[in-house]
Amino acid sequence: MEIIPNPKEVNGIKVLQLEIAAGALIRFFYHAIGINVPRSRFFIHLVHEFPF
Repeated sequence: MEIIPNPKEVNGIKVLQLEIAAGALIRFFYHAIGINVPRSRFFIHLVHEFPF
């Protein structure tokens, strides 16, 4: 899996966050396909208040 460097600044300190993309794993699965899911599919999570 590829490592994605993500430079950012946190509380005025420059940091380098290293991330991995789970989607990059698709190449290891035989006959795998990707689908495009619209962001509106997840909109309910942004407006709903969870009782945590």
